[in-house]
Amino acid sequence: MKIGKLDFTGNSICLLIATTKYISEEKPTLESYLIGEILVQNRFSLSNKITIGIYTRGMIDKFEYLGNLKPNDKEKKLPLKIGDGENGEFPLYGPVKEDIGRDALYECRWDHERDIFIKEVEEERIKSEQLWRRRSMKRKKMPEESTFWDMISKLDWDSQEDDLITAPLIQFLGNQKANIINRFEETLTYKLYLLDTKRHTMNIGEASYRNDEEHFSVDYFLYVRCAGQWARVL
Repeated sequence: MKIGKLDFTGNSICLLIATTKYISEEKPTLESYLIGEILVQNRFSLSNKITIGIYTRGMIDKFEYLGNLKPNDKEKKLPLKIGDGENGEFPLYGPVKEDIGRDALYECRWDHERDIFIKEVEEERIKSEQLWRRRSMKRKKMPEESTFWDMISKLDWDSQEDDLITAPLIQFLGNQKANIINRFEETLTYKLYLLDTKRHTMNIGEASYRNDEEHFSVDYFLYVRCAGQWARVL
């Protein structure tokens, strides 16, 4: 764990935290096997993704401090810089929560009981979908289709930069009441959900999903779905 400050947080302390490969029912010590090796994730669409992220303090004070491990030369150079996990930058995960470190368990199950683990995840996904559908059937706070697409049409596609493209829509929503903004968000979320299917993952060009052995970017898939929604107004 490395402690520092980021510009946007003012005086708030930020932590660069890595999850290690250690997993056991026994309380670890600084001499425990794998306690000093950073976990690399390969389950599902993850491909050699190291488990390092930037956190605000959150519940960190509720964890027990074991002591210091001397970092190697590479670890000493890790920057406290927000990014996408590439090029020495790390994602911002927000406050530390009680379940931090759960990735070690998930990776262990992926390695030793993959079929059972996949089945449980799929069952949980189906339950979530069913819950979403039940809720969607009760939706009464989404704007009319024409109203939603009128809002989307405010995107300025003549501009070349993302911030300038979205600026007119952001400005418009910024002048609306909270319930209008919430309805817009609800509609957009629901439409992106409807596109979140395996069939769509296999039809997004070179980055399409092929199989569980090849890397598939869920973030890029989200961007493609968003772009598809925006393109409807062109």
